Formats: sequence, C-alpha cells, structure tokens
Amino acid sequence: MVPEPYYNKIEFNTVDGFQGREKDIIIFSCVRVGEDKGIGFLQDIRRMNVALTRAKSSLFILGNKAALESNSQWKALIQDAIQRGFYTDVSVKFKFCSFS
Repeated sequence: MVPEPYYNKIEFNTVDGFQGREKDIIIFSCVRVGEDKGIGFLQDIRRMNVALTRAKSSLFILGNKAALESNSQWKALIQDAIQRGFYTDVSVKFKFCSFS
C-alpha cells in the first residue's frame, strides 16, 4: 500500500501519455513482450525515445531480455546497462497451486 502523502503523486500512463512531459522517476513496463510474441510498438524508435527520455533522475525498465534483444536498439541499451553495472537479471519461477 502506498502511503497517503504519496498516493496523489503517482501517475500511471502509456508511453504516448508522457509525450512532452517529464517525471522524476519512471518505471517502464515492457512485460507484455515475449520471445514468441515480439516486441510490438516498442520497435518504433520514436516511442522508444519518448519512453527513455521522460525520467529526470531514475529510469527502471522491466521486460523480457531475450525478446527486447531481438531489436538492435534495445539490445544496445541492454548491453550498455550491463557494461555499466545497471542491469539486474531477475528470474521468477512460479509454483501454481489450486485452492479447493
């Protein structure tokens, strides 16, 4: 739960919704991409530019590395983050259970 003083300061929006604006911290979710699905609109370099240039101080990108690396621009961005020590690989294994 987000503490009340911060609740009104959090904004959720699409890449296009941030066109021409900036925020201190951006969490950019690319989690809908997948190795078998491609990267969709993220292939558009103009949208990538908007997504990557809206953060004033911190940018966090969440996504499928293998899928994003299928695009040369995203691959270069990921490799740069790895080289600078700003990449974290998080593997999550889900254990599904049924509730009766």
